[in-house]
Amino acid sequence: MNKQSLCGIVLALVAVMTLVAPASATPPTDVNGTYSVSESTLDYMEWQPAGNNCMLECGFTYPFEGDLAGEATFHYSIMVHGPCTAEVPPPQGMYYATLKAWGTFTGEVVGESGTFTFTYQGREWPYGQPGDLALLARIVILSGTEELEGLHGVLDVTYMVGDSFDTYSGQIHFDPE
Repeated sequence: MNKQSLCGIVLALVAVMTLVAPASATPPTDVNGTYSVSESTLDYMEWQPAGNNCMLECGFTYPFEGDLAGEATFHYSIMVHGPCTAEVPPPQGMYYATLKAWGTFTGEVVGESGTFTFTYQGREWPYGQPGDLALLARIVILSGTEELEGLHGVLDVTYMVGDSFDTYSGQIHFDPE
């Protein structure tokens, strides 16, 4: 192949690449707000001893405020790093715990309505007085429906002793249509 043929092929490829622009997601949007721990609803709770730990399965529904307005149901699997019995769950805030959950949010996200699914991972630990705790977690938005179709994002969650709510902040974006 000579230089002239190679140059022609490269120019043709460059022309095709400029005509076919890659699709990209919308720019990230900052979001923040709270979800109420004190106004949550306990949907179910089960626990069982796991050696010196306790495995807790529970579901809660929380009202969200801020850039996410609606409610979300969380289905938790929590490993509490402390003992329990088959009859008595572990006391909250006394031991370190690893939290994993999945769930569904229904409501509005920055003015767009629909439902999205998410995962949740976090850790809580004793903080301050016996029974008090602190928490750091992350919500990953997986997919949405209706006006939230193509929604993705990551939200960092914090909770400190004395708050009646968890605080979230992060970024979201929509996939191209």
